[in-house]
Amino acid sequence: LEAIREAERKYAVSNENRSKVMMLSGLDEDIQDTIRVCDDYDLYVCKPILIDVFFKQLEQMGFQQIV
Repeated sequence: LEAIREAERKYAVSNENRSKVMMLSGLDEDIQDTIRVCDDYDLYVCKPILIDVFFKQLEQMGFQQIV
């Protein structure tokens, strides 16, 4: 993720056009407390996933649900 964000900065990709990144974890705690990761993601989701909430979060990130 750090390399992707660096490339986006290098090529002046706007925030609206940058890659959308969702961090998914089986842990029920913030991953930042347990391991070192780049924290420049758009969404962090812990399992179990509540599907209705998940779809709302995806919509907030700019994704549309296909019916």
